This record gives sequence, structure tokens and C-alpha cells, in this order.
Amino acid sequence: MKNKYSQIILIFSLVMFLGTFIFSGCQKSGKDKETVKNGNGITRVLVEAVKNEPITRTIKLSGKAEGLVDIDVMADISGRIVSLSKQLGDYVKAGQEIGRIESAQYEFSFKQSEAQLIAAEASHRSKEMQLATDSLLFKQESISEHGLLNSFNQYQLSLASWKGAQAQLEQSRRMLERAVLKSPATGYIAYLPIQVGENIQANSVVYTIVDDSQIIVRTGIGQNYINMVEPNDLVQITCNANNLQVKGIVKRVGRSAKIGNSLYPIEIEFKNPGQMKSGMIINLELEKATLESLIAVKFSVIEQRYDKRFVYLVEDNKATLREVKLGDMVGDFVIITEGLEPNDLVIVDSAGKLSEGQPVTYAPAEKE
Repeated sequence: MKNKYSQIILIFSLVMFLGTFIFSGCQKSGKDKETVKNGNGITRVLVEAVKNEPITRTIKLSGKAEGLVDIDVMADISGRIVSLSKQLGDYVKAGQEIGRIESAQYEFSFKQSEAQLIAAEASHRSKEMQLATDSLLFKQESISEHGLLNSFNQYQLSLASWKGAQAQLEQSRRMLERAVLKSPATGYIAYLPIQVGENIQANSVVYTIVDDSQIIVRTGIGQNYINMVEPNDLVQITCNANNLQVKGIVKRVGRSAKIGNSLYPIEIEFKNPGQMKSGMIINLELEKATLESLIAVKFSVIEQRYDKRFVYLVEDNKATLREVKLGDMVGDFVIITEGLEPNDLVIVDSAGKLSEGQPVTYAPAEKE
């Protein structure tokens, strides 16, 4: 019985010894892993040296492509389309005929105006001769001053009628000419909604002429950026519809904000690579450096604690928390207005969670 009791005690002692050994081994293994991760308790970090330099701002805009010539032509007169000599997509030169509106009524009006002009001119010549005669008679004291004044008034009225008839004839001529639809500029017929036999109304769009060899984009820019943009600035242009990427330039910059949206108008031009069409949505990207030197860091390194902002620096091989004041955002970066000086080492990445005064070993971060 005594030997059996001694065996139980021996087995229990062996179990306790093995458990302690295994537990110690696990603890040692965990410590070894922690040592490997942190370098004997020192956290590895990547840093970037702060620089005071001009900041490149990327200004992103969008707008609609237009041809350098993009004209909606409206009918000046009403009537029925009697002929079309050009079709949608055709190339036309300035002054070339596209179609005709029925013109019989305008021809009649023109001839009537011609007749009225002839009558008015004849009446004027008669009154002119009468005035010359009455002027001579007045010098001979054969008629009174009142008679001469009446003759002069008749002459003036006839002159006014003659001038009015001339203006009426010119108006009739223009109305007759407008029965012929002519291209106001050289380009392509981009829109032609009319057909032969169709009645059209004055002031309705009958066709559109586009010259898209050169594209212009009219858009707007906010007051924070308008003073950064100047004529001849380069612009990166993309069009998702065609996966196009081309370069353009700022052609013109407005000096007054558009009514209603507080945007300043700018115009950007570029040579059409061939696949761009008027009306396509264009993405624009300008890169402009600030005139003054500034300090900026990635927004991702900023830590917020209540209403204050901080960054971690490396000082004396330790992580140091420093309060900073933030300015404008510039892409993924934020301008620091207070708290950092040139050559400060800002921690941008770390192997573990940082705390004030924690020992670190650092290396420069690779530039993107």
C-alpha cells in the first residue's frame, strides 16, 4: 500500500515538471517572436524628412467638348423646304448652299418694293424740281416766303418716302436671299433635322455647322484656384468614351465669376486626335505649383485626439508626439501651417502601434 502511494506521488511530480517545462518553452517562443518583430523591443518605422518647398496642386475639372466652330443656324423666315443639296455629315464651305425655302411670296414682296421705290423716286425728283423753281420765283419776288417753305416741306416728305422705299427694298431683298440656306462657316453638317416638303418656322434651328479639327472646352473654376491659372498653362485631357489622353492649353481665363454658380470661366483648346466628337464629356487636370514654399505631409499620418491634431516624429531615436495646425488639402497631402520645421523626421509607417517616448529604429520611406 505504501509503495502504491509512493508511485502516485512520483507520477504527479513528473506531470507537474513536464507542464512547467512546456509552459516555459511557450513563453520563451513568444518572447523570441516579439524580439524578432520589434528588434529587441525597438519598433521599426519609416520616416520622411519635412521640406519647405512649393506644393504642386492638381486642379481637376470637367466640361463638354465643342468644335472650334459650333454654330446652330436658325431660319430667318418661315416656309416649306423645297430642296436640300447637302446631307448630314457633309463637309461644306462658308457660303455654300445647303437647301432652299419656298420663296414665291418673298419674290412678290421684293418686286412690289421695287415698284414702290420707282414711284417714290419719281415723286422725289418732281418735288426737287418744284423746289428749284419756287426758289427762283422767290428770288424774283413772284411767290411768298410761305409758298417757298411749303415747297421745301413737300420736298422733304418726298425724300423721306424715297429713303423709306429704299430701306423696304433692301429688307425684301434680304428676306428673299434668306430663302436660300447657306453655311455661315466652313465645317461639317453635324445636325440637320429638316426634310424636303417640311414646313419650318422662323427662329427654329435648321442645321448645325461644326469644325472639330480643333476642340474647345468651356468650363468654370472656383475662386481658390482662379489666380493660379494662366493662359498657355498645359492641361492633361482624358475622355472616357474613347480612352483618349491628349495635351491641351488654357486659351482664355475670365475675370468675372459666372452668375449663379460663382465659377470663373476658362476656355481650353487642343487638337482633335480624330476620335473626339462635339458634345463628349471631357476630364481636365491642371498641375500648378504654389508661388510660396510650404510644408505638407500625407493626411494619413495625422492623428486626431479630441479637437487637436498630432504627428509622430523621430527625436533622439524615440517616437515623439507633436501638435500641428492644418491648412488646405492638396490631393492626399495636407498643408501644415504650424508645428513642423524643415528636416523634422515624420513617421509615415511603423511595424507596430506607437506611443510617446517609445524607442524606434528608422529608415527613409521610398518615394511614390
